Order: sequence, then structure tokens, then C-alpha cells
Amino acid sequence: MGHAVLAAIDWGTTHARAILLDAQGDVADIREMKSGVGSYRRDEFENTFDFLVDQIDGLPAIMAGMVGSRQGWQEAGYLPCPARASDFAANLHRFTYDDHDIAIVPGLAKETPGAEDVMRGEETQIAGLLIDNPDFSGTAVLPGTHSKWARIESGVIVDFRTYMSGDIFAALKSATILRHSLEDYDEEASHDNAIDAFESALERIDGGLSTWGQLFTIRAQDIMLGLDALDAHETLSALVLMMEFEAAKKDGLMATNLHLIGGQELMQRYALIAQSKGLNAHCHGAMKHICDALVGIAQQAGIVSFKAGAAK
Repeated sequence: MGHAVLAAIDWGTTHARAILLDAQGDVADIREMKSGVGSYRRDEFENTFDFLVDQIDGLPAIMAGMVGSRQGWQEAGYLPCPARASDFAANLHRFTYDDHDIAIVPGLAKETPGAEDVMRGEETQIAGLLIDNPDFSGTAVLPGTHSKWARIESGVIVDFRTYMSGDIFAALKSATILRHSLEDYDEEASHDNAIDAFESALERIDGGLSTWGQLFTIRAQDIMLGLDALDAHETLSALVLMMEFEAAKKDGLMATNLHLIGGQELMQRYALIAQSKGLNAHCHGAMKHICDALVGIAQQAGIVSFKAGAAK
């Protein structure tokens, strides 16, 4: 493990994580904070950055995420879609803080009238997929509060759409009559038990009926059959995610092979729905693609040059 020559920083709304890499491209250190852009005053970014780079003088940094938003440290703007991975390197927002050269990856914007959309942070994960697979064609799916589906052709992001599934799930869970059927849900329920309940919910859901029309069935089954709160919770999750799949199909983003990028628990649910529809789901860890993208973009932009044979 050698001296750090680059800080690759994923800085979101609720967290900040820096991977410090040495001249061989190996990880020298990882520094993390649980607070993020959403909790900062404008004058607090410098102190967090100093912590993330471990106060290493002159260490260059490349960052992605909400740190480049209007509420972030400095606004990085948006690239228009279509875009390829190399476009991000050519359009970095660059500035100097203290003796550090800093670059922020821009977000991605779809400017089609009536179908405008933006993403910030997720585009870097997709760029990581493309840097690892330059000629990739298919659909990348990034589960989350605001899930992103992106259609990619020969390494070019040609279309994408945001689905507010996480927000909708939270609203239905806490602000509708369904809350009475979920009020005994144990937030500490084991992952295995939750996934088992999710699979059972998929089996119970009637594919011949609309998912929208089956939401109230959760309440009816609770009243008539005494539906367990865990089952009710996972049934609601399954229905909301199935609506997302239906919307993505209508929007022309569905593909036989879906490449999921994100956290394990959500990806597992998406993969189960994909399998139930006869689709292939390929799971990718988000942090790997973020790191690959940030390092690859930094190399393309001339911010750092690792020794021959170094890992990206």
C-alpha cells in the first residue's frame, strides 16, 4: 500500500465516501462520513473534504453525486443525452481548493420536450459499466428512491427515465389506509424473511389484473384473512416495483437482459421480478462501478496517470 495520488469521492445527499488510490491504482485508504450534501451549510464542505482526503497536501480529487448539485459545493451542470463515458471526462467542472485540484462529474439531462429528466450520481455508475464494457448495449437499471432505467446502444446512453418508486412506496406505506395493515411491521425483520415474503407476494399477485387495482387488496386481505404485516409490507413493495417494470416497458426501456446496479437488497427484489417475467438480471455492485468510473474519467481527463499495469 503506497502513498495516495488520487481521491475518488462519491458524495451524495446522505453520505460521503472517499477511496484513496496509490500510484499502482490500489486502494490506499477508504474514508467515509454518514452525513452528506443534504445536511451541510455552504461553509461545511471544506471541512468534510479535508477529512475525506486525510489532509494529504496537494492530493487531486474527482467527485460525483449531489456535491455537484445546486445545493452542493459547486454546481457541475448537466450533459445532454445521448452521451458516452468519454463525454463526462471532457466536461468536468474543475476548481481549486487550497492546494487541491478538484473535478466534479456533471449530471445527465434528457431534454426531450414533455419527457424532460435528469440524473446526478447515477450517471457515474453507468459510466463505470461502460468503462468496463466499452461496446455495451442493453438496459441499465439503478434501483433506489428515484429509480433510473437507461437504454444504452454501443456504449452510448441514448435514453433514460426516472421512476419515483421509493417515494410512492413510502407515501402509500405511511399516508394511506394501507398504513393500518403495515403498522405492526418490524423494521428489523431479517433480510431472508423479507425476501421469502417478497417471493410469496409475487406468487399471490394476479398477473391478469392490474397492479394498480390490487393495492387495496392488501387491506382487504388483512381484514378478511388477517394478513401478516411482513407479508403486507412485501406485497406493497412487489406491487410498486411491478408498476415500475410495466412503466419501463411502456417507455421503451425494457430489455431481455437487465443490468442492475445498486445495493444488494433492492437488486435482489428487482432480480426476482425480472425472473418472474422471463428476463435475465445481471447484478453489479454500485461502489465498484463508481470507483471504476471516477478513476477512468480521471485518467481520460489527465488528472492522474497510473503506472503501467495498474488497476483502473
